[in-house]
Amino acid sequence: MNDPGRSRPGAGRGATGALPSYLTRFVGRVDEVHQLLALLRTDRLVTICGTGGLGKTRLAVEIAERCRDRFPDGVLWVSLGAVGDQAGAERAIGTAALRHPSSGADPIASASAVIGRRRMLLVLDNCEQVAAECAAAVTTLLGDCPSLRVMTTSRIPLQVPAEQVYAIPPLGGLSEGRSQGDAVALFLDRAALGAPGWEAASSVDEIAQICARLEGLPLAIELAASWVRVLSPADLLVEISRGLGALSEAGDVVEVRHRSMQAVLDSTWTWLPAPDRDVLARLSVFVDGFSRDAAQKVAGATLGTLATLSERALIRRAPDASGTTRYHVHEVVRVFAVQRLREQRAWEETELRHYAYAADLVRSAQLVWDTADEPAALAVIAADSGNIEAAVTRAIARRAATDALRLAGGLFGYWIYTAPLEARRQMLEEALAIPADAAEDPAVRARALNVAGYAWLYRDRQVAAQRFTRAVTLYRQAGDLAGEAWTLRGLGYVHLVGNEPDTSDRLNDESLRICRAVGDRTGVAWSLFDGAESAVARRQLDRALPRLLEAERAFADLGIDYARYRTLILLGDVHRLERDWLPALQRYRQALDLQRRRHFTTRGAEIMEGLGALATEVGRVDLTARLHGSAATWRRALGSARLGYNTTDFDATHAEAQRRLPSAQWLPLFDSGQRLTVEETEVDTDTIARDLTVWCASPVAHLTRRELDVLRLVSEGLSNPEIASALVVSPRTVHAHVRSIFEKLGVSSRTAAALRARELGIRGGAEIGTSAEAKRVDTGSG
Repeated sequence: MNDPGRSRPGAGRGATGALPSYLTRFVGRVDEVHQLLALLRTDRLVTICGTGGLGKTRLAVEIAERCRDRFPDGVLWVSLGAVGDQAGAERAIGTAALRHPSSGADPIASASAVIGRRRMLLVLDNCEQVAAECAAAVTTLLGDCPSLRVMTTSRIPLQVPAEQVYAIPPLGGLSEGRSQGDAVALFLDRAALGAPGWEAASSVDEIAQICARLEGLPLAIELAASWVRVLSPADLLVEISRGLGALSEAGDVVEVRHRSMQAVLDSTWTWLPAPDRDVLARLSVFVDGFSRDAAQKVAGATLGTLATLSERALIRRAPDASGTTRYHVHEVVRVFAVQRLREQRAWEETELRHYAYAADLVRSAQLVWDTADEPAALAVIAADSGNIEAAVTRAIARRAATDALRLAGGLFGYWIYTAPLEARRQMLEEALAIPADAAEDPAVRARALNVAGYAWLYRDRQVAAQRFTRAVTLYRQAGDLAGEAWTLRGLGYVHLVGNEPDTSDRLNDESLRICRAVGDRTGVAWSLFDGAESAVARRQLDRALPRLLEAERAFADLGIDYARYRTLILLGDVHRLERDWLPALQRYRQALDLQRRRHFTTRGAEIMEGLGALATEVGRVDLTARLHGSAATWRRALGSARLGYNTTDFDATHAEAQRRLPSAQWLPLFDSGQRLTVEETEVDTDTIARDLTVWCASPVAHLTRRELDVLRLVSEGLSNPEIASALVVSPRTVHAHVRSIFEKLGVSSRTAAALRARELGIRGGAEIGTSAEAKRVDTGSG
């Protein structure tokens, strides 16, 4: 848990990525579907606009499902219903585009980099509360991604020049050529679900009148239809008419377009048994859906109550990606229920229950961070991340320092997977600004300070150091040695990033001493790793290697995949710097395998750049060009910074590779890597790693750079004096190189050497390898 930027999928809300699933049938809207499909053929931005309860989301899902074939690169779904600010909206969009929660320092730039020229449909649902932010994001995405189309749902237009606004109409009544209108069809369909076997033949006129009184609002119709097993359509019509009359007498208190919805909600509330009313009111505290367990603990809901509310269309039951069931409250219903909860003066009590549930989730997850059980804990936190962050925000609003800090500090192990910690900096600072009360546990504030230190690490190292230093003081005050050691490692990392390895070493050594004294095996392994990374920065490879090997064994034994992934990359670097090519490639490939299986993103660019440095050393600068292009894509998309101590080596490798490969060949290869998506770079990097493994297992890996240059010119048929002139060396030196080449390749003539060079893919002139991309560049094809 030592890195502030690791990322993995499955850790974001189910609101992004895949299209929502429904357990009920899509009814009607034939004309609307036809018109919207036609608009998406001609327009790049279509907004389905209308008031709450008109079925915008359901229609958008149907459209997206029906036009999947038009978008071979995928359909991305982003629900913005629980998002209230620019950062949240951008993070949600970036998460969907990247298909995992790390959306980079600039999520929209990351999304643009990933989508590129891919033919995709992006659907943004419930944009109204962040309309301006969505407008800015969509403008950027459409400008950067020429094959992208965007469909949004909103109560208000986004006001983007390219926007085609489609005002969704209410469901229609009887029309020519149809036995019944869409509104009646929906009523009948939902009534049959709530009352199997119910016969409506004699009540069609009353049902049509009910749908007309409800102005064709699908949500209102579904709510009304759920009551046919206790009220006849005739009685239901009387109840709804009475409700609408009462609202009319209220004058302008309720807008005309909302009156039918308000009427059916008021009637529904009245008809519900008191216990069910109480549960529905309390369920309104959830902002992003809830599980059965959450509903029971926070709202006292039984399975029977959930079934009742679901049958009456007050909550929607839908399976999530894991196959379990989550429930969602339509925003119109939720707002209504919040009002009822406040009228009952029960909001504060319910909010505290909601906080306690979130705190239990975080506390349980904290117990298994950096263990083999961590992925399962992350999945639990991910499902309720919106609710947990809402609990933090509400705790800050009520100035409850301990509550806010306990959650903010406890979420570190999840936050570092979901986005750069910088995105959480404001929340952390707001929580830390709340004065401590007399009973506050100093370790709680210390943990939040530690998280804040990592959040400031790449923005302001001085502030980061201040946060870590204050955390050390508080951990010492609390007598928490493991916490103190963890914070010392964080402070050491600040100095490592700032190229101050001596100070970093001193802090890591102190952390190691404490961890060994208290028997903290995970802390010992991380301290060893951090010390080794500092040693690599100073090129003290003999000191780094044994520490890394011990750390890798410990992480494997503890089942901490991410830590082992980090260690394998650094081991690859050490072997590469020692010119042990095959062991280096083995470590890089093991790290790549973990990265692809667990979807880690931090340090992915370091693997590509490490392989690029190795490729340069063994004479495959064609692969260096492509790898460096892929690394550029990775860093741009994921916002990953290059560590200071790596910058000099990378710059040197980049310059050397460019020097040895003419720009006319370097640039197309670099661009081919840069055009890949994040997912494609992983596949391509793995292919290149295997290519390099074959290359390094052959005799050519033992040739020096100068010998490779000589062999290329030999394969062109040049004599020793001609080679000497081309390379500006003496003929005697060329003769020595040729003898060495013969010996290493096991040949005895220039002809045999030239033939061997062709077999190994070493061609005359520029350094172009055997990859398919290189062949396309050479021949001008593709």
